[in-house]
Amino acid sequence: MNEEPRTVKQYRLLMNALGALYAGGALVFFFLPGVVFFCVNIPTYLTASLGKMPQSSEHFWLPLAASLMALLAYLSFLSARKPEQTEFAWGHVLSKLVSSLTYLYLFLRTEHLSGYLIGFVVDLPIALLVMWMTVRMLEAKTRPAEESQS
Repeated sequence: MNEEPRTVKQYRLLMNALGALYAGGALVFFFLPGVVFFCVNIPTYLTASLGKMPQSSEHFWLPLAASLMALLAYLSFLSARKPEQTEFAWGHVLSKLVSSLTYLYLFLRTEHLSGYLIGFVVDLPIALLVMWMTVRMLEAKTRPAEESQS
């Protein structure tokens, strides 16, 4: 029996972990938006150079944020289940690149609010990590005999 390469196992683990985090995030974003605002404002207590993200009483965006997190959870779980179908991972990467670059744009072009910076600092590494792990996983699947010997 051909054993799955270690890199593919690591990829599955990462994607399942991200899926669980996104599912939890969807619930927090929707049911506890005040907690999200509190967390993104933590850097403002450490430095005066960042503006505090004002808490909103508007709830229009909550379903959109929760639905995006749910979709990312779904894509992550599908990626773990079917790593050979990389379209799931690339959709994940696209979402995180768009959000991180949008946060950076807002941070640089508007007020220097902590939430924009936190969004960039969190989402860009996730995009790069998923991209890197997907490429590593694909390389491992093309030469599994070499990896199993190392």
